[in-house]
Amino acid sequence: MLGVAVSTLRRWHSSKKSVPQCRSVGGHRRYSVSQVLAITHPDQIKQNRINVGYARVSSHDQKKDLETQKQRLSDYGERFDTFEVIDDLGSGLNYRRK
Repeated sequence: MLGVAVSTLRRWHSSKKSVPQCRSVGGHRRYSVSQVLAITHPDQIKQNRINVGYARVSSHDQKKDLETQKQRLSDYGERFDTFEVIDDLGSGLNYRRK
């Protein structure tokens, strides 16, 4: 996929430019697709990133706490280029809830 020799991958690993995700039982280096894309298309990886904050309370009585959580997450998210806060009000899993 990268079009480089195995010796190049070894050199990148020793210089910490690219560390394999894991090694097989036989000692082969294994890289994830996201690692390969980070090497071949570094600009695309960063452009598609979205940071998300999740705020949740379990009952309607805690709605004020939910607003506080959302505000704190929004304040924290100002340091990112793209940041979105998702909030949830309700307890437990309910597959009928939108």
